[in-house]
Amino acid sequence: MQNLKKILLSFQAFSGLAVNYTKLGLVVLGKEEAWVKQVAERLGCTLVKLPFTYLGVPLGANMKNVKVWQAVIDKMQNRLNSWKGSCLSRAEKLVLIKAVLNSLPMYFLSIFKLLKKLAKEIIKIQRRFLWKEGKFSALIKWEIIQLPKDKGGLGVTDLMLQNTTLLFKWWWRYACEEDCLWRKIVNSIHNEDLALLPNNSVSSMLGPWREIKKMAREESPVMLTFHQNIILQIGNGAKI
Repeated sequence: MQNLKKILLSFQAFSGLAVNYTKLGLVVLGKEEAWVKQVAERLGCTLVKLPFTYLGVPLGANMKNVKVWQAVIDKMQNRLNSWKGSCLSRAEKLVLIKAVLNSLPMYFLSIFKLLKKLAKEIIKIQRRFLWKEGKFSALIKWEIIQLPKDKGGLGVTDLMLQNTTLLFKWWWRYACEEDCLWRKIVNSIHNEDLALLPNNSVSSMLGPWREIKKMAREESPVMLTFHQNIILQIGNGAKI
């Protein structure tokens, strides 16, 4: 811990930025509570327990629990409460759904797998906002509204499909960014050894990568499109 504090002091000296220890939070795993409290007192920081939120992302939380996603629903509801839906045309509502409501959960969707139950709840909110004029009555199936305009739809993004493509981007980055630190960490935790195809091993460590790996092994339309557009380059044979 003394070395850790020296590192923080060195950072303060080189960067000119003051380290506010009262705002620092210490997270320790696999240690006794008495030891953790002693370290927190030495550093002069607060003790933080999992789960907690960091930069808007819940760390240590069970993302299969709908309650963890409640923050996304609350953001949508708060934004809807600030709009006067009765004064907007359906075209204006459609623009707000595409530009605002569909973009609010994007940060979560780029990291975590979206629950089907939550996706239905988001669609329910969007449908009610689009069609509600007096008594709620949908004029067109939402599946048609999610189709591209050239196929007769209105171009509203399918969040489940977008979530899949965003998570697949991590697999693409894993294949391309060979020397990055985050890939080395994934290799050490999840026993990955191939660039494009995940191996059959299943790590006991929970987290986003486990869901990404599971999705990469499924024969989904996104997976097929991913493989159909891959260009392989033959190297020196040192690795696969």
